[in-house]
Amino acid sequence: MLIATIFTIGQCNRWNELVAMKASGISLYRIIAPLLLVSLAMSVLTLMIEETVLPYSNNQKRTIYDHRILKKPETKPQATALIYQGRRGVLYSIQRYDPQTRRMDHVTLVKKDRSGRLVYRIDANDGDWRGDRWILRNGYLRYFTSGQEETTYRFARLTSSDLEERPEDFARPPKKPEDMNYFELRRFIDRQRREGVATREDEVYLNMKIAYPFASLIIVLFGAPLATISKRGGATANFGVSLFIFILFWGFIQSSRALGKSGTVDPLLAAWMANIAFGTAGIGILLNVRK
Repeated sequence: MLIATIFTIGQCNRWNELVAMKASGISLYRIIAPLLLVSLAMSVLTLMIEETVLPYSNNQKRTIYDHRILKKPETKPQATALIYQGRRGVLYSIQRYDPQTRRMDHVTLVKKDRSGRLVYRIDANDGDWRGDRWILRNGYLRYFTSGQEETTYRFARLTSSDLEERPEDFARPPKKPEDMNYFELRRFIDRQRREGVATREDEVYLNMKIAYPFASLIIVLFGAPLATISKRGGATANFGVSLFIFILFWGFIQSSRALGKSGTVDPLLAAWMANIAFGTAGIGILLNVRK
């Protein structure tokens, strides 16, 4: 996007086509508006590809490399015991969970409030995922009051709005953030937080998933007015300018990313710092060049 912008505007400037357009009453804002619209469309398209195609293709790439090239045997998810801290303060203790059938056996659910007081306990013989919720069967529900008095109910079938976790939450997550889309990575980060695991590096990557696709728009906003300043040089000079700006921008991204991982700056700011800096500089150049 940067090379195309600088070559296009640079050639128009070199052969005085910008002068002709301005003389006919077309402002510089109107001239570069199509470039900004195209770069915005490219940013949205990149975001869509990163959220849909890229996680799947990365996973397939790793699968092909492991099983077809390295000849590692394929393994299916196995039923296992599971302890999981849910979103609403619900602790799952499952003696056997089968990710293929989405079935859990011998389930104990314990919910505590923010002060740590026990609210209720559910003991069920089994449960499975039906439609969009967990259905527990054959068990007991025990409510505890503030005085720790207990009220017990026997049930044949039970569901609860507290059980927000989905089967994929119990599955083993991908090893790398690039194998997950934005929402999968956000759920993974929430899970890590509940388990007391540091998530700063993953938070930076999460915010980068939104910030990085819009680099196309920001870099065009920076490069377009810059290309109108000088008429000197041809294709080689334009390519050199593009390469210099790219290296500068990429270095800024990597530096801010490192600052975010180290905790020096907030993960959100670390992800957007390069876009903010170059976007501000681009607007400043645009406001100061001849219209």
